[in-house]
Amino acid sequence: MTGAFSRYAGALLAVAIGIGLALWLDPVVVATVILLMAVLASAWFSGLCPALLASVVATLGLDFFFTPPFYTLTLKVSHLSHLAMFAVIAAVFARGSARRGYPARSLRQARDRLGA
Repeated sequence: MTGAFSRYAGALLAVAIGIGLALWLDPVVVATVILLMAVLASAWFSGLCPALLASVVATLGLDFFFTPPFYTLTLKVSHLSHLAMFAVIAAVFARGSARRGYPARSLRQARDRLGA
């Protein structure tokens, strides 16, 4: 149970760090790029399900912090296509990244079981 909690917490932490970096680097780097990297990192280290949660939270963060009117969760119809596209791309990236990270996690878990 603790392992699952830490994977989900890690995914949410990756998105929180991504939002913080995106706010800090706003004039220099597009927030979408940083949030996609946060979803990829959460998929690589946490797995698919936590990364899908990270994708949803990143989409909501993109709407709240970076889509006018700022600091409101509006999900306006005019913005839904952009947010939906981000969510789909993030989910696809999460799936691909989670599949690439699976062998490393599997080996790590097997090593832990043998060592215990």
